[in-house]
Amino acid sequence: MTGTAFHTYRTMVRGRIIYFHLDKIREVFKLPQLQDDLESFNRRMVRVDKGLDQVLEDICLPGTKWMTNSKGVPNQLKRGDLKPVARGWLDFIGRSILPTSNRSEVTIKRAVMIHYIMLGKEVEIHHLIACEIYTIANKNSTEAKLAYPSLISLLCKDAGVSMGVDEFIPIEHPITKRSMEGQMQDNSIKRRAQEFLPELPEIDYWTHLEASVAKLQEAMEQIKEEQQNQNCMLCKLLKEQEKQGRELQELKRQKLSLEGSNTPQVEGASTSQNQGC
Repeated sequence: MTGTAFHTYRTMVRGRIIYFHLDKIREVFKLPQLQDDLESFNRRMVRVDKGLDQVLEDICLPGTKWMTNSKGVPNQLKRGDLKPVARGWLDFIGRSILPTSNRSEVTIKRAVMIHYIMLGKEVEIHHLIACEIYTIANKNSTEAKLAYPSLISLLCKDAGVSMGVDEFIPIEHPITKRSMEGQMQDNSIKRRAQEFLPELPEIDYWTHLEASVAKLQEAMEQIKEEQQNQNCMLCKLLKEQEKQGRELQELKRQKLSLEGSNTPQVEGASTSQNQGC
């Protein structure tokens, strides 16, 4: 890693500088130094030909095909298309290496990683995690969620950050032999059911799109209502200010009137005395 990249992978927590560059993550996880493998995962991903046909054959159930984009280019698989073992590795990757809340879709990156893990090939975990943390931390979206809580806690602790009281976070659906056997059984049932059902078009995309549009419209209506309330409040404040101004002018006028009526007639009294003399 170059010096420039090294200084990029750092942040500050409670006055302490936290480094999360490749070597630091390798040190925290006690990962071995990888060999300069020409067939490593990162080098495979930058190639035009990623060997997707072989990936499909090795990690998917028979008859599975890549889903494609509008240009006919393969871009993802469905979780149900994977073999049970590959599905287990997908869960592990989605929780520990490349966190995601979407557990039903398998991107090309995750599919190739599953393939590499099952073949026992080199995967640069430390590099992937460092880049993922940097990407998430620099997102402009306010809904971005920072992943790797355990790793970040270890990095902060190593840098001497005061962590406070530990909070227990329950594990959600751990990967066990029983859960894997359940996946195999569920998959066989689904496959038998699909044999008697006609092929239906995918509707998840449009359902999610319609839900997103509805949420956006709801947010816009709420903003509009809040703006109207603010305008009404501003008008009330302006009217109240005008009323107070008129009252103040009236008070000044009354004060001047009272001061004029209470002023003693000194010159008049003096004239009368002189005439009497």
